[in-house]
Amino acid sequence: LHQSLEDARNEATILTYSWDLALDSQTEEEMGELLFDTLFELAPNLKPVYRKPRQILSARFVEMMSTLVSFHGDPMMMEEQITWLGFRHIKYGAKKQHVRVMGDVLIETMARAVGEDWTMDMAEAWNELWIKCCDMMMNTIDDASSYGGVVQTLLS
Repeated sequence: LHQSLEDARNEATILTYSWDLALDSQTEEEMGELLFDTLFELAPNLKPVYRKPRQILSARFVEMMSTLVSFHGDPMMMEEQITWLGFRHIKYGAKKQHVRVMGDVLIETMARAVGEDWTMDMAEAWNELWIKCCDMMMNTIDDASSYGGVVQTLLS
């Protein structure tokens, strides 16, 4: 238990540090633009899925990432945030397969933003965070598929 708590603290520190490095080298708007440039480079087939203006999507991305980094050490708050994020993405038409692709895009975006200071520890910490988020988000998407009518009523 002590080792896992220490690992969690180290991971949270690495996430916070690398997120701060990214935002030191990029404005929030540039960070969001970098994400979408990376997304459309790595997965051009997803371009039609994103119908809102990139400025709005970019701002939401940076807000979401800040939230994930902030709540990383609070599993209950993290689950609540990811569940609501999952609900919003169902409304946008997101599919389970999109969630994994976004993880690759996120890690590549962070590597590009952090630049030469990017380390394997950072990549591992962001990958771990994304896996946790994916699991929670996919559960939300699965539940919505099973109980779609109820979810649609809640979102309306």
